Amino acid sequence: MDKHIYYIIIAFILIAMIPLMRHIIGFRILVLRWLKWKSMADFHERNIDRLTLIVRIIFVPIILYLFYLGYTGLTA
Repeated sequence: MDKHIYYIIIAFILIAMIPLMRHIIGFRILVLRWLKWKSMADFHERNIDRLTLIVRIIFVPIILYLFYLGYTGLTA
């Protein structure tokens, strides 16, 4: 497959991850506790709503850029 198709596929995967972001960050908290990084896990737990919003906002331009790369490659 052409690499431009991969850009579009990755963009769709990231779109599917947006509603699951809170669970992904919750899993990250579990991993941090497992690694005995209690202070970092507590920080994530206190600010989980803010972190979820920040990550979702970061995902939007990445998704748009991947769609742009995929679209320009398919039309060229």
